[in-house]
Amino acid sequence: MEYLNATNRHQSIQDFNYTNHKLGKIFLDAMNETNFFGVTGH
Repeated sequence: MEYLNATNRHQSIQDFNYTNHKLGKIFLDAMNETNFFGVTGH
């Protein structure tokens, strides 16, 4: 969300659809950077 707010494109998570490749890449990059410890470990 911080990245979307930093860009002046006025896009939000509600603008996501499966044909919007730019938002898809932003979400994929964010998920790849996500790191947490869960029941099965890291």
